[in-house]
Amino acid sequence: RAVDWWNALLGERMEVKNPLPNVFEVPLTLTLVSTYLLMGEFTLQSVVVSLSMVALTFGSTMIHALESTLPRQGASITTLLLAILVWPFILTVDLLSIDSVSFAIGNVVTELVVIIAIPLSIYFLIPLIVPE
Repeated sequence: RAVDWWNALLGERMEVKNPLPNVFEVPLTLTLVSTYLLMGEFTLQSVVVSLSMVALTFGSTMIHALESTLPRQGASITTLLLAILVWPFILTVDLLSIDSVSFAIGNVVTELVVIIAIPLSIYFLIPLIVPE
């Protein structure tokens, strides 16, 4: 029914394009380089943080792709959806402060699930909400 409401409001169907090909090289590379400069070495922790930043980028990219289809640019839905990504970002920063022993033991599995699940669920659910 929400799609019908959007169609009645806009008079046309919205389309969300998939911007995936360009989205994952830049955050992965920049995060790996910056964590190497901060820590001085590549660890499993820095690779996991880099992959979580890629997941955050996927979610953010899809939110901005949704905004580009809306008739009113800068709509409040974009700001509200981007606010959801703050919590996984804070958890990602927290992963950098955890010592390597706790990280290797696996005490951070729940944080990793939350960090990866929230942005990827946004990435996969927005096209379902706004069908092509």
